[in-house]
Amino acid sequence: MRKRVTKNVHCLYQIILAVLAVSAIAKVINYEIFLKSFKSLMLWYTNSSNLIVAFTLILCAVYNMKDKNPQWLILLRSGATLWVIITSIVYHFILANPMYPFHDTSYQNLVLHYIVPIGMLFDWIIFEKKNKYKFYYPILWLSYPLMCLVFYLIYGLRTNFYPYWFVNPYESYPQGIGSYTNLILLVLALTIGFLVLGYIFVWFDHISKKSRKEVSYDM
Repeated sequence: MRKRVTKNVHCLYQIILAVLAVSAIAKVINYEIFLKSFKSLMLWYTNSSNLIVAFTLILCAVYNMKDKNPQWLILLRSGATLWVIITSIVYHFILANPMYPFHDTSYQNLVLHYIVPIGMLFDWIIFEKKNKYKFYYPILWLSYPLMCLVFYLIYGLRTNFYPYWFVNPYESYPQGIGSYTNLILLVLALTIGFLVLGYIFVWFDHISKKSRKEVSYDM
């Protein structure tokens, strides 16, 4: 009975978080549609990562109700968690800083950059079963952000529009990062940082399972 209640609470939590993400993106579209096309709007990593989170959470809720947790869904869900946390970290430390003012206290900004990332982290810590992550997962998790970066560079070369200043090597700060050398150094730093973060996830995933076994044994 207790397990059933926990599962229902988990499903409700995931659905609420998914609805928050979708509602925030809907407000962005409602505001931005007058300024940009929908295609241009979806160029932003923030929007795409939060859409992936919403889609993943709905899938997780459905499979959770069926008492199923396939490995491909674990990989997708863990990846979505890291991707949206990257959204929060990059926004907070690179975009929203005093030298490059990008502060926004609107509902959609707070939800997409803070509430959903923190909510996904709590979902993983509190509800998700541990000892499910493979050692190679962090490498796979980095594929999506890196693909987005490559796309931004190609898109920028073709249209002269870069969604984020730090992927524009042709303009000086604050319009761009200044050079390909600066871009490569930043990408290397972020890649190493997020790879380390990914392996912290894997470590915590395994150590949490071990700790639970030890507690159960002592009891």
